[in-house]
Parts: sequence; structure tokens; C-alpha cells
Amino acid sequence: WISGGPCAQRVQKAVEALSKNNPGFLSASASDAFRGLFWYPPGGFDSWHTDSTLLKGWRLYLVDVAEPSDSFFAYQGPNKKWHKVTDSSQKLNMFNVNEDNEVWHAVAS
Repeated sequence: WISGGPCAQRVQKAVEALSKNNPGFLSASASDAFRGLFWYPPGGFDSWHTDSTLLKGWRLYLVDVAEPSDSFFAYQGPNKKWHKVTDSSQKLNMFNVNEDNEVWHAVAS
């Protein structure tokens, strides 16, 4: 589920605080919804995908980068247009995945 490292623990506490302030935002608890801590080194990426086979609901990507504009989050919006959002330090990318809304997205650094 999650490693016990200090960074992962801080992220879990932030998710728990967010869920307490927004009832119904996450599933039963932060531990049910927290899926991982990912690091993309320069040149790293996660190719196009929808997460449609995983738990339905909100996706929250907390982003922290050493240099703004060196990485991005790309997605296909409801109007089928493609968007590329440049990352910046301490940014939040958020979207909802459900039966009616499969969000194609990718990340790259």
C-alpha cells in the first residue's frame, strides 16, 4: 500500500486532512484511496492511460518539481480536446474517473 518513509507519511497525512475537510471526496479512508508515491526522473514518463480498471473516483496528483516547465501532465478533456499542463512546484492535478468519464492522461519529465 505505502512505504513507511517520511515523505510517504507526509503525503498520507495531507490526504487524510483533505478527506476530513471534504466528506465523500475520497473513499472510506485515506488508506483505501492512497495508491502510491511516484518519482519521474528526467526523461521519465507514464504513457497514455485511463485508470478505468482501478477504483473509480477522484485522482489527485501532488506535483513538486526542481525546475518549473521541465515536466507536464497531459489529458484529454470532455470535449475530446488534448491539453498539456506544465508542472510547477507544489501543484495539484485533480480529476474524476467514473463510468461516464474515462480521462486519458499521461505524465512526462
